[in-house]
Amino acid sequence: MSENFKKCMFGGFDPEDVIAYIDRTAKENKARIATLTEQNEALTKSNQEMQVELTMLRQQFVDQENENRAAEKWQQEWQAAQEKLQQLEEEAAMLRTQAQEYRSLKDHIADIEISAHRRTEEFRRAAIAQMQEIVNKQRGWCEEMKTKYLAVTEQFSQKLQQAQQVLAEPDVSGFAEMEEGLQNLENSLFE
Repeated sequence: MSENFKKCMFGGFDPEDVIAYIDRTAKENKARIATLTEQNEALTKSNQEMQVELTMLRQQFVDQENENRAAEKWQQEWQAAQEKLQQLEEEAAMLRTQAQEYRSLKDHIADIEISAHRRTEEFRRAAIAQMQEIVNKQRGWCEEMKTKYLAVTEQFSQKLQQAQQVLAEPDVSGFAEMEEGLQNLENSLFE
């Protein structure tokens, strides 16, 4: 009786598949136990009827004991009834053993079902806690990155404003000094 269970995203088996399998197995076992119980009751009733029949045969045997011809006939019937009773008792004992095994199996399956349900709930709680932790960390990371982004944007804005001021008011005083120096050089060449 092997069953292929789907795997879950976070590992392990799909709880619904496991629970469905356990439910199906429990129903099959309940049906088997019901059938065996019915058979056991029928055999018990038959056994009781045979006991009654056996009692009647014994009484008839005692009544007919003085008659030799009838004694042999009743002896054979009594022997056949005993054999049938023995067979029925053996069959009833076997069915009682099987019924006990099925009860034990049913109890074991119920324990497995409860344990699986408990583990599923624990896994679900752990997964929810883990997801909440991940969400909280991601929120913290987003806030941190937002703060850094705003700081970088502010720094960039300040640098851009400084660059715009430099471009709006260019310092060309160095060119006047350079022209004066060139003029002096040129004058010194022609002197």
